[in-house]
Amino acid sequence: MCMLSRAEDREKWLSRSLKLVPAFDELKVTEWFVRFEKKAREFEWPRQRWVGLVYNVLKRKALEAYNRMGPEDVDDYDEFKAAILKAYELRPEAYRLLFRGAWKRPADTYMAYARYLEETLDEWLLSESATLYNEVRELLLMEHFTNMADKEIGVKIREKRFKTLKEAATWADDRVLALRNNNEEDVLVFHMDDCISDGLQSFFHQNPTLLW
Repeated sequence: MCMLSRAEDREKWLSRSLKLVPAFDELKVTEWFVRFEKKAREFEWPRQRWVGLVYNVLKRKALEAYNRMGPEDVDDYDEFKAAILKAYELRPEAYRLLFRGAWKRPADTYMAYARYLEETLDEWLLSESATLYNEVRELLLMEHFTNMADKEIGVKIREKRFKTLKEAATWADDRVLALRNNNEEDVLVFHMDDCISDGLQSFFHQNPTLLW
């Protein structure tokens, strides 16, 4: 009887909790997890229940990712969450843009906005495995360096995913030097073509009969 009562209590708890879980948003997966975790802490849902609560609202791609997970992934909320995010190909750059693009909505309190900033920054740093002071320092320096670089150089730096500012700066200088040398060679060839053209014109001007 006691076991049946506990089972019924669990069913009631799950039913009530599921009604409070926000609808899964495939277009804003990271933001959805932020909202879910806020709600979970607010209502003090046991962390070991989080996977089960999230599973019940998953859709399409997220559900497919869940079905491919092993038992060890389903037992660990962080592993489970990482697999879902990976399914939607959210990379560090996406997290960075979420943090940098975060703005305070009119209905938000400043405290709610501050918490959102903290959470999106944590997601970005976590995706970059930057938890120590030096790693965070390097990350912020790299971001600003990349943003201030010439457009073509900045795009390439992001593609190459350099880990240190020194690596990025060395590559950027080498790239600029290579481009400059290529341009100088192109100019030299252009001038040589002009010289050859002028020489031929002069030759045929002096020997017009060769044109016939």
